[in-house]
Amino acid sequence: MIHLHRSGGDKKPSIQISPMIDMVFLLLIFFIVCTMYMTQQKGEPVELPEGRGQLQQKAQVEVTLPWDGTIWFQDHQVTLEELLREGAAAARENPRQTVNLRADKEVSYGRVMGIMGELKRAGLEDFSLSVSTGEDHGKA
Repeated sequence: MIHLHRSGGDKKPSIQISPMIDMVFLLLIFFIVCTMYMTQQKGEPVELPEGRGQLQQKAQVEVTLPWDGTIWFQDHQVTLEELLREGAAAARENPRQTVNLRADKEVSYGRVMGIMGELKRAGLEDFSLSVSTGEDHGKA
C-alpha cells in the first residue's frame, strides 16, 4: 500500500477577519453618507429671509413659494387649485399636521398670507415659517 505524505498537514485553517472588518466599515460610511443626503429637503430651492428661530421637527406638509411666483407642494409644482385639492387631502389624512411654509425673501408678505389663508380654507391649521439662521443660508 502506498502512503501519501502531505506537506503542511499540521497547519490549521484560519479565517482572515481584517478584510471583513474593512468591508463593514466601508458599508457603515456608505450608509452614513446616504442618510445625510436623505435628510436634505426636496423641492424648489429658495433664499429664505434672515431670522432667528428654533429647529422644529420636520413637518409632514411642505409648501414652497419661490421668487418666480410658482407654488410647490412637497417636491412638485402645483397651481393654486391643485394646492387646495392636495391640502384638503392632507387635512383629511391628519388635520393637526404642521405645514412648513418656505417663502423666498423676495415674495411679498401679502402673497405668503394669501397662500396661508387658502391652506386654512383647505382645512390645515398649524403653520411654521422657515427662515435662514445664517449658517444654513438658502436651506431650512
